[in-house]
Amino acid sequence: MNEAPAILTCEEVREAERRSVDAGIATMAGLMERAGEACARVLHEAFPAGKIVVLAGPGNNGGDAFVAARFLKAWGRDINLYELAGGRRTAEAASARAAWTGDIAPIVQLEGGEGVLLDGLFGAGLSRPLAGEALEAVMRAARVQGPKVAIDLPSGLQGDGAAHAACAPADITVTFGALKPVHVLQPAAQACGRVVVEEIGFG
Repeated sequence: MNEAPAILTCEEVREAERRSVDAGIATMAGLMERAGEACARVLHEAFPAGKIVVLAGPGNNGGDAFVAARFLKAWGRDINLYELAGGRRTAEAASARAAWTGDIAPIVQLEGGEGVLLDGLFGAGLSRPLAGEALEAVMRAARVQGPKVAIDLPSGLQGDGAAHAACAPADITVTFGALKPVHVLQPAAQACGRVVVEEIGFG
């Protein structure tokens, strides 16, 4: 009988990551690489055909998106990548961006259209409702016509369960190591769709 996945708060997940890095079990760059590959694989298996629209935000969620885009491109998928710039990237996210060899368009150029959407705009670190450019980016994501896969959680939600009017609901959400409150607490959980927990090497 399979055990139900653990549910950890965002701080508990960050602490698990820190412990793994401090113990030499993993590196932050390695965790990002495995997270991005896991997202790419889940999307590729669930939606094996069609154009893919990848949205990369300024944080580590965006770093995961760049890694996922690289894997998907290597597997022969047609990728359109849009970036929401701003803020200072972590070294790992900056490296993931630098490793992407395809085109990068500013997210203001995303005008809806069709495709399988990979949402890597904002992750569990989001702590307040979106506004301004960030809010507009999520609205653009929501207008893409096609299935949506979210990295960690749909952009606009908060990892510990807060739901706001503005989010890009997902058909599949890929999270790492454990569920977070957002994946099980309503009404936020409804926007997550089917949640897939991938083991990436911390815990």
